[in-house]
Amino acid sequence: MLIDINSPHLKLSLAQSFSFIIYQKYAISLNEKQEKLKMNLQQFSNEKLIVNIETLVRNERKITLEILEYFREIDSRKSFAELGYSSLFEFATKHLRYSDSAAGRRIASMRLIKNCHNEVSSSLAKGETTLSTLSKISTFVHAKEKHIGQKVSELEKQQIIRETKGKNIKEVNLMLAKKSAELKIPPKESFEETVTHSLEELTILKFAISKETLKKLEKVKAIYSNKNKTKLNEIFDALLDQVIDEDKIEKEKKSKTKVASTPVAGVKKSRYVAVQTKREIYLRSNSTCEYVSHINGKRCESNKFLHFAHGKAFSKGGEQTVDNLKLYCFQHNSFDAYQEFGRSFIKSKIEKNFLDKCFANEFIRYF
Repeated sequence: MLIDINSPHLKLSLAQSFSFIIYQKYAISLNEKQEKLKMNLQQFSNEKLIVNIETLVRNERKITLEILEYFREIDSRKSFAELGYSSLFEFATKHLRYSDSAAGRRIASMRLIKNCHNEVSSSLAKGETTLSTLSKISTFVHAKEKHIGQKVSELEKQQIIRETKGKNIKEVNLMLAKKSAELKIPPKESFEETVTHSLEELTILKFAISKETLKKLEKVKAIYSNKNKTKLNEIFDALLDQVIDEDKIEKEKKSKTKVASTPVAGVKKSRYVAVQTKREIYLRSNSTCEYVSHINGKRCESNKFLHFAHGKAFSKGGEQTVDNLKLYCFQHNSFDAYQEFGRSFIKSKIEKNFLDKCFANEFIRYF
C-alpha cells in the first residue's frame, strides 16, 4: 500500500510521534540528571552544600530580575495582546503556566520596577526584599494613588522599599496597614480581592468591606432571613441571580424598541453608535472580545471592559456601522490603536489622563 507522505493527517501523526519521542528522551535525560545530582549531593560536605545553594539562590534572583524585565517589555509592547490574551496576567497564567499567585507577584513587582528600577533591582539581587513584599508595596501604592487622586512620587516609593528591607511578610503587612490607617484609606481600596480554589466545585472568595457595606449586608441578611436564606453563600447566589435576571429583562425591553440606525442626511458626522448597531454587534460577538490573533489563531475570551473599535479609524473616515465596528476588550482596543497610530502617541495620551481611567477608556474608544 502506498502512503502519501504529504497527507496532512500523516504529517500530524508524525509530528505527534516525534513530539512524544522527544518528550520521552527529555524526560529520561532529566531523570538521569536528577539521579546524578542526587548521588553527587550525597557526597558533598556540609560546607559545599551551603556554598552551592547560596550560588544557586543568587543565580535564581538574577533570573527573576531578567523575567521581570521581560514582563516589563512585553507589557509595554502589549505583545500578549497580539497572541489573543486580554491581559498580561492571562498570558502569564495560561501561556507561561504560572500559578495565579506567582503571576500576580511578578506583575505587581514589575510595575514597581518600571519607576524604581535601581532600588528594586538592587534589593532583589541582594535578597533584601522579595516578590511578595514588592507586590504588597505595589498594591499599597495603587490604593494610595486612587485615594489621594495623584501619583505617588518615585522618592516616596523608594523610601517605602527601603523601610521594608529585611522585614518578613507579616512585618510588611503591619507596616503598610499602619500607613493605610494614617491616610484613612478604606479597606476596600487597601486590600486586593483574592480567590483561592478549594475542592473541585467550590471557590473561597475573600475580600474586605467597609463599615457602611457591613451595615447594608446586615440589612440584606435580615431581608433574606424571611425567605429561609441565612447563609452568606445562599444570599450572595440569590443576589447574583437577581442582577442577571434584571439585566436580561432590560435587554429584552431594549430589543423590542425600534431605533433608527440610518444617519440623517445633512447632519455632521458623529461618533454616536446607534442602539441597533450595538445590538447587532453584541449578538454577532456573543458579548465577547472579537480579536483573533494572526499568529496562532487564538480568539480573546474576555467579556469585560468591552469597547467598540473601528476597522477603519473614525479620524480617518471610518463609519459607525456594523461592518466597520468590532467589539474589543480594553487591551485589544489599545493594542489596535498602537498599531494604527503608534505606541508612543497612544501611551502619552493615556498617561496624561492616568488618574482618570474613565477618561482614558473613552479616549481609547476614539480609535
